[in-house]
Amino acid sequence: MPTKFTIGTKLLSGAAAMFVLAGVQGYFGLLTANRFKDQFDKAVDQTVRKVMLADKIGMANSEMISAQRGIILAAFAKDKVGIEKYEQTFQEQDESIQKSGDEIRPLLVKEEGKALTAEITAEVSQWRQPHAELVRQAIAWHVAEADHIRKDLTAPIYSKLAAAARRLEVMQTEILADDKARLAEQN
Repeated sequence: MPTKFTIGTKLLSGAAAMFVLAGVQGYFGLLTANRFKDQFDKAVDQTVRKVMLADKIGMANSEMISAQRGIILAAFAKDKVGIEKYEQTFQEQDESIQKSGDEIRPLLVKEEGKALTAEITAEVSQWRQPHAELVRQAIAWHVAEADHIRKDLTAPIYSKLAAAARRLEVMQTEILADDKARLAEQN
């Protein structure tokens, strides 16, 4: 014999079913919100940080070549204090590139980005020896020799480093744009 449900039982059963469906929907909503938050945090915390660090490397590179020009100008003026000031700037920017490289390296996921940071590190290392010779020549007031070192030995290194830093920054900016588009699709 079939069981007859009273109106109260039917209402209670319907309410219970609605409650269960609301709970399931809420659970999946929270799951989706947490996934969105994780992706947003990754985009902000990691990708934006990588863009900033790549830009910082490029700026430090430019400051290094400017410091070398300052050293040569100070040597031309026979200003040893000026040479020391520009040398300090060069060393600070060299250190900035190293720190930025150390910070960005573990954040990188693409092999090209890892290769670019390795290239940047190698170029900065190659820059140090001719730069030290440039400073020695400047302190000895051999302006022409110091300028020759800048133009023929360090300027090509600067150019390679600048290109690698620009490519790294562009790559990270593209990743950020992809992350933004992916997040927009989820809304």
